[in-house]
Amino acid sequence: MYTWDRFENQKKHLLLLIPVAVGSSASAMFITMVNAFMNTLQGFALKNGQIVNIDPIAAMFNPAMPTKVAHVLATAYMTSAFFLASIAAWHLLKGNRHIYHRKVLHLTMKAALIFSIASALVGDLSGKFLAVYQPEKLAAAEWHFETSSHAPLVLFGMLEEDGEVKYALKIPYALSILASLAAKAVWLGVYCAFMSICVRLLRLRYFALSVFALPVFDNL
Repeated sequence: MYTWDRFENQKKHLLLLIPVAVGSSASAMFITMVNAFMNTLQGFALKNGQIVNIDPIAAMFNPAMPTKVAHVLATAYMTSAFFLASIAAWHLLKGNRHIYHRKVLHLTMKAALIFSIASALVGDLSGKFLAVYQPEKLAAAEWHFETSSHAPLVLFGMLEEDGEVKYALKIPYALSILASLAAKAVWLGVYCAFMSICVRLLRLRYFALSVFALPVFDNL
């Protein structure tokens, strides 16, 4: 948007956007496919310690792929939209009332709203995926250490060395409903034999996601 006037032929500028958008999206998709494969292994067999019957297509299109790829793309587009909107807003706040900046802000905020909603919906589907394929991972992420039904959703709070969550805001039944659409759904609790070490790792992951939003910790 902000390099539009640097091209004599603006149609060429528009055409250049297509390979950039397709290439960056495809790159994100294929990288995320690898991460999804590590979460739900398939497309090969182990025989006498050797990997045989390799099927790259099955490995790429594994059960974790749809939600992970959709979530990465939706959040990437959302972030890009907000970034461009911030540039337009900065120009407007500096007193540059050109109609171009107003149009950019209007367009990018619309896109940001659409992809924000999409990110939330895909995030919900990601949680439901974990509830089926990796319940232990979701239980650890949600600080749910005891198997129970009517599981609450834990917000905020402090995780103690013994696994107890203090000062938390708990929404009754919310975790069971969000993951399984049923308040009576039984939730598998994750128990760690070395609870104090596990608690430190969970604290580190929570801090990284909350403050730095490091994707590497989200893949642990």
